[in-house]
Amino acid sequence: MNLLLILRRKFEQVPVEIKYTFCLFLLTRTVFTLVGIFSRIEFDHLGLYNHTWVLNKHLWLDIWSISDSAWYLDIVAQGYPHKLTGHNALFYGFFPLYPLAIFIFNKLFGSPYITAIAISNICLILSCSFLYKLMRLDHDENTSLKSIKYLFLFPGTFILSGIFSESLFLLLLIMCFYYAKQRNWILTGTAGFFLALTRPNGILVLFPILVEYFNSKDQDLKKTSFDIFYLLLFIGGLLVFTLYCYIKTGNPTAYVWAKKVGWGTYPSNPFKMIINHLFNLNTGFTLTTIYSLTILLLLIVFRKVIGTSYFLLGLIFFWFPYIMAGDHHSNGIVRHLCYLFPAYVLFAKLGAKNEHLDKTLSVFLFILQIILFTIWCTNLKSMIV
Repeated sequence: MNLLLILRRKFEQVPVEIKYTFCLFLLTRTVFTLVGIFSRIEFDHLGLYNHTWVLNKHLWLDIWSISDSAWYLDIVAQGYPHKLTGHNALFYGFFPLYPLAIFIFNKLFGSPYITAIAISNICLILSCSFLYKLMRLDHDENTSLKSIKYLFLFPGTFILSGIFSESLFLLLLIMCFYYAKQRNWILTGTAGFFLALTRPNGILVLFPILVEYFNSKDQDLKKTSFDIFYLLLFIGGLLVFTLYCYIKTGNPTAYVWAKKVGWGTYPSNPFKMIINHLFNLNTGFTLTTIYSLTILLLLIVFRKVIGTSYFLLGLIFFWFPYIMAGDHHSNGIVRHLCYLFPAYVLFAKLGAKNEHLDKTLSVFLFILQIILFTIWCTNLKSMIV
């Protein structure tokens, strides 16, 4: 009895955001795992199962990996190749921080697959913590907790538990804004350095961070001083990978070469791409384009609610996959937008003002997540997720 009393008191001392995060984490991940197992078995039975990537013998684990997951695990196993020819070139389309983290911590778990899953989920939980702290700078506890809820419910954020770099990217992204709003520019730049080593669009986050920087100097423009140079660390992250590519292959922009020649992603007309997607015979392209345009419309309508820097971040993340679509058709648009945390903030602020809207939106998004996860783990619609 005394032990139970001690445990209860200890539990009561745990911060509310941590208890809230773990409750949502356990609930959503349990539901998704059950849905994933059922979907794999059922669609296989019906002959509709189109999953070609089996990376783990345990079904309940394998559902958390698909397509690009294999590339990350291959990089961990064999590193980046020395030559940019044929199949080898494809590896440089994946930025190094996530596979490097798997490689470093692999000894703790003894399996690259388990290590990758662990890193993604730890980053997810830490993202919730930093999002809460970021929100608490300007909002009450209720709104801040709702932002965590919408992180779990936002379309595609189940990916944050899978073997993908999105979870690490989200954590570093939120850290950038948290430290920027704290006016701690050296930590902002440090987070930005690692952000630029995680995904190719990481360096573009420098622009909304610069908005935060100059907003902090509004009252006295003369204060713009040496601390702005800490933000050059964003560029430093990309330069480190560039130097590595040069040493490894002799081509400093191997990642650009890989994207263009290997993966068929290069600058294209984003408006043409959107129009083509809207009227594409592939229903998945049409639906995901409608979804992304809906998110864009919400950001535009509520730009004053989320603020200038968040709005700019939203524009960057919306346009980047379409601009860089090339002949790849940007079919992973849900994945590209899942780390758009200003949308979590927007939904939280709207939900805090209208309880009925909050409940309706929560139910709708959770159902949508289940549908998207079914598509994800069975590959029914050619990776629209």
